[in-house]
Amino acid sequence: VSVTGIGYNVEKIYNDVNFDDETLGAAGAALIASKTNGSTGDFVDGAYNFTLTSALSEATAPYLATASATNDGAGVYLLEVTATYTNPNPTNASKPFDANRIIKLYYNNDNRILWKLDYYNTYANLHAMNVDTKIDIRLGETHTYRAIIDSANKTVYFYFDDVLVRKDTTTLTNSTIGAAQIIAGCTSGSSDTFDNIKFYKIATVENENTYTYTSGNDVVTSIAAVDASKALNVNAILYKGAIADGTEVAMITAVRKISDNSLASVTLTPVTFVAGKEYQTVPATLNNLPADISTGGYKVCQYIWGWGESNMLVPLEDVVDGLK
Repeated sequence: VSVTGIGYNVEKIYNDVNFDDETLGAAGAALIASKTNGSTGDFVDGAYNFTLTSALSEATAPYLATASATNDGAGVYLLEVTATYTNPNPTNASKPFDANRIIKLYYNNDNRILWKLDYYNTYANLHAMNVDTKIDIRLGETHTYRAIIDSANKTVYFYFDDVLVRKDTTTLTNSTIGAAQIIAGCTSGSSDTFDNIKFYKIATVENENTYTYTSGNDVVTSIAAVDASKALNVNAILYKGAIADGTEVAMITAVRKISDNSLASVTLTPVTFVAGKEYQTVPATLNNLPADISTGGYKVCQYIWGWGESNMLVPLEDVVDGLK
């Protein structure tokens, strides 16, 4: 199983529910049965929706609960959900997010991992491991939220739309997995939808650099779609991995002729990884493209290079063929 920006091998599935076809199955039925007080629940546009008819506390808010899996021991666990949060009647118009949308992962129903959407003026706030991180999400938007817990190494990863936004260490006192919960809002009038709920035990955590290309304003996924008369833009998400904080590296974007590997166009973008941030978003632009780029047997390559001995640039990662 793989998704953009993160690859993983599934060792055990506790829940994997997609409501798009509006059929439940055993796992889905168990999730729907977890609906609690003060709400109505139904399918809306291929997702499951909670609409709150009255204000609730976090303890009594409606939620979806995954299957519990005890005694699975130390390992890597993934919890993911796609969610849309709306609140047509906020109690405070300047802070339309209420403070009680939470993804929880329990260890022996004691030490819990939190991904909590809080309010931040008109934006949401990620409250993870008791640390706040602002993320750009507005009411009515659909996003994917993922928490990965490496209980053996006591590390927790939080992802927003497949991008790692926080990496934290934890003081977990045990490694037995407990129930996971996805909790709706608590404000009267809130209408929250959930879909694509995943709860897995996986083999490893693997963050992969991702590259998105646009020719002018059009997203392209092959060299044949590139317009030579327009700039070719790349937006990269680069993960730090083993690179030390403060280290400057170079992202090199190159158009190469496949037949002889010659360079037709190249640009170098410096990147510095800073403490406390696991990834950098890096833009780059290629101009002066060959006139026959879409038909002449070219490819776009991505390189990550850094400083080696005697101040020589050396490759830090394998070359990636981004467009071909």
